[in-house]
Amino acid sequence: MGNKVGLGSVIMTLGGGLLAALPIHEYMQTNQIGLAGILELATGLLLFLWGALFMMGRGRTAVKYGFRLGKTSSATVLLLLVILGLGAYVIWHGNLSVTNIHNPAANTQASSGGMIPLELPIKFVIRNKLTGAAFDPSGAQLYNSKGYVVETLSVSNGAATTAGTYKSGEEYYLKITNGTAFYFIPVKLPYYNAEVAKIKPPDFHVISVDAAVVPSSLLVKVIDSEGNSVSTAKISAPSPYTIMITNNHQDTSLPDAFMNPLTKTQYGNYVVISVTGSGSVLPRISGAKEVFQTTGKAVYIAPLSGLACKTDPRTGTATPVSTSLGISIDPTGVPSGNYTVSITAYADLDSSYVQNYGVANSDAVSLGTTTITVQV
Repeated sequence: MGNKVGLGSVIMTLGGGLLAALPIHEYMQTNQIGLAGILELATGLLLFLWGALFMMGRGRTAVKYGFRLGKTSSATVLLLLVILGLGAYVIWHGNLSVTNIHNPAANTQASSGGMIPLELPIKFVIRNKLTGAAFDPSGAQLYNSKGYVVETLSVSNGAATTAGTYKSGEEYYLKITNGTAFYFIPVKLPYYNAEVAKIKPPDFHVISVDAAVVPSSLLVKVIDSEGNSVSTAKISAPSPYTIMITNNHQDTSLPDAFMNPLTKTQYGNYVVISVTGSGSVLPRISGAKEVFQTTGKAVYIAPLSGLACKTDPRTGTATPVSTSLGISIDPTGVPSGNYTVSITAYADLDSSYVQNYGVANSDAVSLGTTTITVQV
C-alpha cells in the first residue's frame, strides 16, 4: 500500500471504527455484551489500528508488528479479520446462538443473568384503584409516543390484549375512557431476565393498570360564614364563602393529572370560577388564581383533588366525601348592580387553554356546577 493514503486504508479505518462502535452502542442500550460482541469489538479495533497505521505511512510497521503471522501474507490476515468481524456481527446482531438454532422462540442476545428485550403482545390488567376489582372502561386505546392511535382495545373482565406485538423498552400511552371523562396512563414495556426467559418464555408483556372510575357527577354548592347554602349574596364589603364539592358515587375517584401525548399539554382536575357583569370593574375573588380577564369577565382556577368515595367494608356502603375551597368576594370599588359567579368542577381541564381563552377546552368534562348572584 506504500506510504500514500489509499482508498483501501480509509475504508479499512472507517469500517473498523464502525464495527467496534456497534457493540459499544448495544452495551449502552442494554447494559450487557456477549462473547460475540467482544469478538466484534476486538476485530473492529484491529482493523481500525491497521488502517490508521497505513494512513500514517507506517504500513511496514503494521505488517511487522501484529499482523504478519509466520509466512501468512497481510492480505490473508486482513481477509480473516473481515470474515471474523462479519461472523461476529451476524451472531451478535442477528441474535444467533446454539439455543436459538434449536429454539427459534428463545431470545438469548444477553449474557447469562442479563436482561433482554422481547417482542410480545401486551396484556393489560385493569383494576379499580380503590377496590382492586376488575374494571371495564367504556373505551381503551393504545397510543404511541407521538400521540397517534396504534390499536383500539376490547376490554372484558378487566383484561385487554393487543393484536400486535411490541418490543421491550418502547413507550406508549393507554387511554382510558370512562363515560365522558378520559385520561392517559404512560406505559413502558419491560425487559426480561435472560435465563428465566429461556426456561419459560412469557406470552405477553403483562401491564397492571390502577384506573380511576370517574364519578358521573359532583355536587357543588356555596356556603356562607353561617353554614347556609346560598344562591344570592348581597355584599358591601369583602365576604368569606366556602365552595363545597361532594362525591357520593360509590367506589369512584378523580383521575390523576396526565399529559395528552398528542397536544403535549397537561390535563388535570380544577375548580373554575367565572365572574361576569356588564361593567368594566368586577367583584374580585381571593382564594383562587386569576388566569384571565377581559371587559365584563374574569376567570379564576384552583386545583381539585381528593374525593375518593370508597366503600366501608364494615357496612358495605360508601359515605359521601367532600372537599372545600375557601374564597372571599370583594366588591370594593365595584359599581352597584348584579354580578354572576359561576363555579364548575372539571376533569380533563387544560389550564393553559383557560388562561389563553377564558373558557374550558372542548374535551374538558364538567362534573358539577353552581351559580350565585352577587348583589353589590
